[in-house]
Amino acid sequence: MLHSQADLPTIGLCRWKQIKEVLPISREKWRQMVVAGTAPQPIKFGSRCTMYRCDEIHNFINNISRLTT
Repeated sequence: MLHSQADLPTIGLCRWKQIKEVLPISREKWRQMVVAGTAPQPIKFGSRCTMYRCDEIHNFINNISRLTT
């Protein structure tokens, strides 16, 4: 079930688990977009902990929604 963008915190950091609730794309597609530079770059906190800035995720979602409407 997809949640609204309002369910994602506006400030702070979030993990893929939170992002996937808002964006209808697979984890692999997200990874490809990050590598290509079209999605926000992650912040690594070790080999198993990757987080993203929530404000960058909100900006990304807003830009995508403008392109599709």
